[in-house]
Parts: sequence; structure tokens; C-alpha cells
Amino acid sequence: DRISLIIEAVDINGNILKELKIAKLSKEGVISGVKDSASPKIDVLKDPDHFYIRIKNEYKYESAIIELSSKGKTANASFETCKHILNAEGLYLISKKIILVSDTVDSKISELDTKDNDGTLIAELDGQATARVVESSIPDEVEVSPLILPVKIKHKISVKIIILNKEKDGKLIPVVTKERVVKNLESANQRFAQFGLKLDYDIKIMNRPEALPSLSTIYLGAEQGFLKMNPYSIQHLFGLVKTPPNDEETYIPTATDEDIEIVYVNNFDGFDRNDPDPLFNQPPQSYGIAYPSRLVNNDVKANLCLNNCVINGAYDKPFTLAHEIGHIIGIDTNPYGVAPVTQINLTAMDDKGHISNQFNLMRSGTSLINVIGGSKRLDDEQYDKLKLYPSLKNIIQW
Repeated sequence: DRISLIIEAVDINGNILKELKIAKLSKEGVISGVKDSASPKIDVLKDPDHFYIRIKNEYKYESAIIELSSKGKTANASFETCKHILNAEGLYLISKKIILVSDTVDSKISELDTKDNDGTLIAELDGQATARVVESSIPDEVEVSPLILPVKIKHKISVKIIILNKEKDGKLIPVVTKERVVKNLESANQRFAQFGLKLDYDIKIMNRPEALPSLSTIYLGAEQGFLKMNPYSIQHLFGLVKTPPNDEETYIPTATDEDIEIVYVNNFDGFDRNDPDPLFNQPPQSYGIAYPSRLVNNDVKANLCLNNCVINGAYDKPFTLAHEIGHIIGIDTNPYGVAPVTQINLTAMDDKGHISNQFNLMRSGTSLINVIGGSKRLDDEQYDKLKLYPSLKNIIQW
């Protein structure tokens, strides 16, 4: 009878894996050093999502080389192919440690790379990873079938993106390009892939409504698309208009917490630094701001927070969009003094709705560029928070 061997993927405890996950790299000690470093110290063995490829070696073969590849369902269907040497260790031919990552920056983690092994494989949700033998001491008559494992989507969130127009040289043009917003969304999907969570999105370019001139602290200034705020919710900002528009080209936010609306504006500043409420005591210049409905309490201002975000189009930071969505879905901390439904361990979190871990997506002040030591990691405690808030049940598809 012909001999057949099976390729397996196993976790750190030798358990056989039926699917693969994007590594979080967030456990204590996995990444250390100075924040926003391009080459921080990394100990992947401490990350629970690293894995190994092995073949049972009852016939005492010396080695094998496998090709590990990933494939997605986007336009760039094939992501990466890399090779690994499987060496004989006890009962198995086994690889060195491997992780799945979601972007090209993390694929350059040098701690995982040697001359003969590339320990990072770029993958996307709803894709798959394949391992096949390409060279070995295993005789040709021995059959070794490829291993194909999915990288599953666990949850989906639908977001509505609105790019406001501004006036330039007598013409209306978008405050940012659609291509830039798509790049921001791709970055956000790469971050949330750590949760198995994917953003579905729709992008529209729309005109801003004309605000009431008597509202001195809540208005869109003379510069078209320039947002000045003594901030209330985005409903205040865009909802109080001279004449409610009856056309489909002018943006008015929906007063509902059943979706997430994200508005790109030309710029915004002018926050009231004298307001004692920390929610509204913001820096004079911000990159983005979120209004989560889960913060609802008896405060009138908080009651108007209905899962909307405003993104400052004057700046292009890679993680701002993902960070603001993170506030909406509750993966920050007990924000702005409003008690959540259930408490979770808050020991690693500060008192302003941000997480103190310098490598976390929800730290205060996201990275200016995408680097390995940047603000891009998420952890298991944050994932557990997705289930805390009843107001998210219509947003997150479980």
C-alpha cells in the first residue's frame, strides 16, 4: 500500500489547529522597548497565536522543505509565499515558530526570520493558508497531501463613510480623496483582523449643510468643510441647519445608534478647554473624535452620542480611523467617567478612555506612521469588551 503522510499545523501545546488566526502580539513581554520603534524587541514565543507546521516522522526522514502561502478574496488575492525547513525532532519533522500577520510592516519582524525560514506570513480574513512539501528526503512514492486552513471572519461591522465637499477656486471638491479613505479603511481592517472582525463599508461624497449663523460655538466656518466645535454631538453640528436639505447630495446624520457614520471634514479645532466635562475638554487640535451611544447617561450631551465619528482630513495618520471606531465599539476603557454595564480589569488603563499600553491601538495619540512598535495591537480583554454593551448588538454581526 502507498504510504500517506499528513501535514499538520499545531499550537504551542501540540494541539492540532483547524484554522489560523492573525497574531495579536499583545501579551506582556511579546513587544518591548520604545514606542513607535521600527525594530522593538520581540519575543514571539510568548504570543499564544504562534504555531508550527509538522509531519509525523515514523519512517525517520531527515528533513523537508514546505512552501507556506496565503490567499485572500480581495483584488490582491495572493499575498505571500515563503519556505520553511522542517527538521527531525522526536516523532516529527517540524518547523520553527510561525505567525500570521495582517500587513507588510509586520511581515518584516526579523526575530522570526533566518536564512532558511520566513516566520511571518501575511494573511487576510476570509482567506486561507496552504502548506505543501516542495523538497524533502521523503521518497517520491510517499504521498504528502497539502494542508489548507481557513482564516475565518468571526464578526462584521458595517460603516457609512461620508466625505464632505469643500469649495476651492469656485468648485466643490472632496476634502480628502476616496483613495485615501480606502487606504485608512484597509489599515483599520488590518488592525481589527486581530479580533477576526472585518469592516464592510460604503463611501459617499456629499455636501455639508449650512449651519445656523446664530450658533457661535457650533458651526461650520466660512471655509467650506472647516469644522469648528465647542463640541456637542455631530447631530448638533450638522442637524441644526437653516433649511433642512431635500436633496440626496447634502449630508444630515441619522439619529440612530444602529449604524456607524464616519465623516471626513477638512479640518477641525476650537474645542472648549474650560468645559469641566473631560469628554468635551479636548486639545485645540485633534485628529478624530468619536461619539459612542454606549456612553449614554442622564447628561444631555452624552445622550446625543449616537455612534458617529469625525475624522480630521487635514492629517493622514494610519490608525486614526481604527482608533475612533475602537471608541464606538467599546475597546477602550471606562471612558469619560461613564460607568459601563459591566466592569472589566482596568488596571492597565488610564482615566481618559485610553489604554496605557504604548503599543495598543487605543492608547492616547496614535502613531504617525505604521511601524512594528506602533499603536496597532489589540488584546483578549479588549475582545471580551465587545460583548459588554447592549447598544452594540445592532452594529456587530456575531
